[in-house]
Amino acid sequence: MSTPDLVFGTDLRCGLDLDPLMRSTSGLAVVSEAATRRLTSPTGSLLADPLYGYDVRLLLNESGSSAQVAQIGKARVRAQLMRDERVAAVDFTEATFIPSRKLLTIAATVSTIAGDFSLVLTLTPDAIDVVVGGL
Repeated sequence: MSTPDLVFGTDLRCGLDLDPLMRSTSGLAVVSEAATRRLTSPTGSLLADPLYGYDVRLLLNESGSSAQVAQIGKARVRAQLMRDERVAAVDFTEATFIPSRKLLTIAATVSTIAGDFSLVLTLTPDAIDVVVGGL
């Protein structure tokens, strides 16, 4: 396994927003922050890549059963994450949707050539919570 800092380099911290102190991050954190931005950006928001991004909050408006919405969520999250050449695989550990609360939780292990990290997205109409582990 390669050293993540050497493989993925360094970048400015910007999980959901740019770090106001302009601190840097490196290694798997670079990939996890890119994944977070990719899943919270509207499709087409990157001029150089019209397929970049999918705002996962849109999943809260999907129709269908709880299981169907969870499956749609997994498919859309996997499709976006696999568009990043640094991501080798996405394995889901949870995907649940509670329609009465408009609460969607998607948890996955994201694999790269330099190691894995966990990504948990918890969505409600008012908030998105992203938890990254294993860095």
